[in-house]
Amino acid sequence: MWQKLTPIVCICHIFAYLCTQFTSQHLIIPNNNPFYHQKTNNFIMLTTMTEIGNRLEQLRKAKKLSQAELAQQLNMSRSVWIQIEAGKRNLSALELIKLSETLQIPILDFISDSPITQQTNTQPPNDTYERIPEPNLNLQKLQNVLLYLFERCAGNPNITETALCIFLYFADFNHYEVYHHYITGAAYHKIDGLPVPMQLNTILADMEHQKLITIIKTMHNNLPQRRFIPLQKANLTQINASEYHIIDTVLQQLLNMPEIQLKAYTQNDMPLRATQNKEWINYELAMYREPPYVLVEDTEEF
Repeated sequence: MWQKLTPIVCICHIFAYLCTQFTSQHLIIPNNNPFYHQKTNNFIMLTTMTEIGNRLEQLRKAKKLSQAELAQQLNMSRSVWIQIEAGKRNLSALELIKLSETLQIPILDFISDSPITQQTNTQPPNDTYERIPEPNLNLQKLQNVLLYLFERCAGNPNITETALCIFLYFADFNHYEVYHHYITGAAYHKIDGLPVPMQLNTILADMEHQKLITIIKTMHNNLPQRRFIPLQKANLTQINASEYHIIDTVLQQLLNMPEIQLKAYTQNDMPLRATQNKEWINYELAMYREPPYVLVEDTEEF
């Protein structure tokens, strides 16, 4: 039976069984032992990774620790801890013991549904945003991001509509990875292996109608292409400092990359790899990126 259980559940089930089957005369457990739990018979045991991940998140917040702070104490990256809380990764036995010691919580509390007592701590969590994975387009924000991109890319004839879509994609998904919140809230389809924001052509046409931009048809590598010339500057009040930082970092990295290389780089990003063609790209997939795409280790201070 134990082979069918995940390691963390298996360990906790074995320990719970021992605690319920043996009296203190048979099993001596000191009260200061992090495994000790006096109410073993009085809780409902959580059994799925998702349930346990949610429980660990609650316990962390009760201790007033951010994801980054707890991950550092456990000697793991924040992205790994995020996967644990999301129920996507198991804790090893050693990590389980370390977590119990760090939080000063009995291991059985990790799989119990008993009420959690809030702990006092002068340091508030550093998690800036509640995670919001569902797209919710902020049209005004998207228009200003586009104007800002057009300003930054002015005079660069190699910026195609494909490159524009890629810049928007990385801006939104990079910001979501670091801050748990997108910039524009645009929904992206995977089309021919690349991200395409929903209704982008309609939005660009509306911006031209509002005289925010002008669209010029040209040829590039013997293919028809549209260039977008901004007629107004982006409203700086619509884009905050963290969003500017992410957008500028994306442009610094990708603006001068040849389009063939840019496409290949984009297609290898985890959200694209994990999404079937013509399906929506889930923002939550940004939390499972691998190097060189992962950002949380390097930009967490912003």
